[in-house]
Amino acid sequence: MISIDGSFCEGGGQIVRNAMALSTITGRAFEITDIRKGRNKPGLKAQHVHAVKALKELCNATVKGDSEGSLYLSYNPSFIEGKDLNVSIGTAGSVTLLLQALLPPCLYSDKAMVINLRGGTDVKWAMPFDYFKQVYLPYLKGSVKAQLFKRGYYPKGGGEVTIEINPSFKKSPLEVTLRGELINIHGIVNSSSDLETKSVGKRIAESAFNVLRDNGYKANIDVQYSGTRSTGCGIVLWAQFKNDSSWPVITGSDKLGERGVTSEEIGKKAAKKLLERIRCNAPVDEHLADNLIILLALSGGKIKVEKISNHTRSAIYVAEKFLGKIFDVNIEENIVSVKSEK
Repeated sequence: MISIDGSFCEGGGQIVRNAMALSTITGRAFEITDIRKGRNKPGLKAQHVHAVKALKELCNATVKGDSEGSLYLSYNPSFIEGKDLNVSIGTAGSVTLLLQALLPPCLYSDKAMVINLRGGTDVKWAMPFDYFKQVYLPYLKGSVKAQLFKRGYYPKGGGEVTIEINPSFKKSPLEVTLRGELINIHGIVNSSSDLETKSVGKRIAESAFNVLRDNGYKANIDVQYSGTRSTGCGIVLWAQFKNDSSWPVITGSDKLGERGVTSEEIGKKAAKKLLERIRCNAPVDEHLADNLIILLALSGGKIKVEKISNHTRSAIYVAEKFLGKIFDVNIEENIVSVKSEK
């Protein structure tokens, strides 16, 4: 059984999620200790527990320690059996973080699947739904479709998302090291309907648009208001570039609304972050890199990233626990690659 240190590097929940995904795919059992040890509330959170339950159903795994607050988890998978799943986190726990564990194994299913999810769609410390759909999913080349039916903000959640998976994803080397000229910039502002009278969404969009315009860029930014259980708002921006390979080149930024921060400041911060990522000339932004490591580990190839973050290091650490010392990391050029077989 593979032993994993849950406090390694940034010591977050990503270590658990990636371990479950790779364990399910490779069929290799693992145990993890000191889960999220350095956090204010250490141990498994609700979204981790529901990820375990969903994967247990998917591959008939034998599990110990799958309860909220647990610092230990053991997981022993059997064969992946494609089936439709319904997962309700019951809180504002992030559905996109849950998918970080659940989605990669589903790509190895024996048949098409539909996953219905309930929880938080736009919450702290997680990919907003629009980033997940517009920046990450294109790298799965049409194998996954995501539809949002309802937004879910903290603290009540209640977001509803459906994921359709066609396990036709073909493993080919992930080669994303260069990018061509900018094609377009798009954005989506999301807001609960109770903020519409204050034009919160419109003000966020206008602020982001103006920052980009003043720096020589045009952007199409949509504003979406919707009925939600909790008040909330946020923005996701993404820039698409030309690429000579068959892989997309999309970099994104996002900013979640918070008390004490004006609508104008939310839009401004998201736009400034996107400008930084456009100017750094790396085709893979820092947060996308975390999510591409599993694909890179399984398919081979090379990516040039904005920054080799602690989350990226943690993802590499977990992948190499299951697949061996497969990565080369060039710190000076921010390139992560899989060693070629000889």
